[in-house]
Amino acid sequence: MHLISEANRILPNGGLFYITTPNVLFDQNLVGYFFGRHPFSWSVYTDGYGDRHNREYTTFELIKLMETGGFTVDQLETLTISRSADFAHRVAGKLLSLFPAVVGRVPLRMRGEFSHVQARRSGPVRERYPTFLYDLFGRKAVEHEGF
Repeated sequence: MHLISEANRILPNGGLFYITTPNVLFDQNLVGYFFGRHPFSWSVYTDGYGDRHNREYTTFELIKLMETGGFTVDQLETLTISRSADFAHRVAGKLLSLFPAVVGRVPLRMRGEFSHVQARRSGPVRERYPTFLYDLFGRKAVEHEGF
């Protein structure tokens, strides 16, 4: 949220902000979880400075993050860059993603490896410490709103 707040501070109204981050809803993360592995793509510590802020976001959390940061989302997509998983794992990921897609929770197009968001500054930061990020026992988690 600090990054989003700083982007809001330096961009003029209408200014564009782009962010790409690992997608925790990546279909291969489901395969890992199903077979007892850690579901996050970037779950290892590398002894680097940035390791203290590791968190993978859902596409729905990114929308909420941008909105609370004073941005309007123009475009949201997920992309898969690497094809390191074998064919069987890729098929398993698609199959495990089917039920949430059919019941209207997470569309198949939101199961890529990385989330990419283009947002436009539309006003000041609305909530500097949104509860879905900062309140461990807070309100109901971020809901999907049809993306």
